[in-house]
Amino acid sequence: MMSSPVYPPSFPAPSYRAAPVVLPQAQWPMEAPAGGVLVQQPPPAPTVRGQIGDEAQPPLVPRPAEQRPAPLVMPPPEQLGVASARPAAADSPDWAVVHHRLDLLGACSIQLDKLGRGGCRFTCLLPTGTPDRFHRVESQAATAAEAVRLALDDAEKWAGGK
Repeated sequence: MMSSPVYPPSFPAPSYRAAPVVLPQAQWPMEAPAGGVLVQQPPPAPTVRGQIGDEAQPPLVPRPAEQRPAPLVMPPPEQLGVASARPAAADSPDWAVVHHRLDLLGACSIQLDKLGRGGCRFTCLLPTGTPDRFHRVESQAATAAEAVRLALDDAEKWAGGK
């Protein structure tokens, strides 16, 4: 014989001594055990596996060369419509070469001035045989690279004729 369902009794308003017991809706209606007290059991913890066991994994077999995918080839930036790294400006000299040539000449001072009317002036001081006396080499041109080239040529001519 089946008994009629027993609903939990209504609880008094919460007080500081007891908190109300709320049962999930899915567990209602419940039948009371023989003692007449409803007891809520926590649900069992779910089993979670983060990895498939070794028995489910097939062994690794290398592919023959004819089955391997073709290697990935990266197209050049120009083909993708992206500008490549900008080349050195024609107005900019290669300072590593300039300093190397000036070091060979023994230059003790260099100066590059941008002129207000759109040109450049390059000046360097070369040592002479007399202490505290220098030979000044100066050139002007439309670009810095041209001014440096002209001054270096003049400095090397002067140093070769000493």
